[in-house]
Amino acid sequence: MKHGSSNQKILYIVRHGQTDFNAQGILQGKTIDAPLNQTGFQQMESFFEHYKSVPFDLVITSELQRSIQSVQPFITSGIKHIIDERISEFSWGENEGKPLDAIIIHNYKKMLEAWNDGDLEACIPGGESGLSLQNRVKDFGDYLQYLEADKILICTHGRTLKMLIVQLLGWEISQMESIRHSNAAMFELHFNNDTYELVKDNDLSHLPPHLRRDAAWDK
Repeated sequence: MKHGSSNQKILYIVRHGQTDFNAQGILQGKTIDAPLNQTGFQQMESFFEHYKSVPFDLVITSELQRSIQSVQPFITSGIKHIIDERISEFSWGENEGKPLDAIIIHNYKKMLEAWNDGDLEACIPGGESGLSLQNRVKDFGDYLQYLEADKILICTHGRTLKMLIVQLLGWEISQMESIRHSNAAMFELHFNNDTYELVKDNDLSHLPPHLRRDAAWDK
């Protein structure tokens, strides 16, 4: 690793701040590149103030602007930044850009039930399969183990974050729905002896109470 005195890798995985689509319960997915809204910028300013003293070696984001904007102060401070599309948002296919309704929620739940039953090929029409998401996230997780960096800040998206946590901890796909992920929530994982330990889970302690808001669609 980069620092010779350290034998532990620590991942700080944060979900991006709120966008208007989050607040309104509209699915964004991979094709909608929405910026943070005012609340989102306030959330991430608070995140930066809380974590700016951590000596991050590396910042990794998706290519989407809500991911980059959420950790921009760290990037601006000079920390090396990598854009990695393997942690981009899940593709919701024909549902992207649509407000939630009973049909969309029903089809979403059917897809998750299929995944839990082992059918990772299931997807929303025109969207990404569970297998595709699993494969790209697993590849990213393998890549992390070999990076010469002790403290890594990762900013990603809701469904991708769920899959990443499951992959890193070695959980079953069915355990993915136990993971909550509010906007600007932070997950801290420590890597020792080829095993990850989840130290902080959906942590919002860096936010003042009025910014601790679940998105209308926190899935």
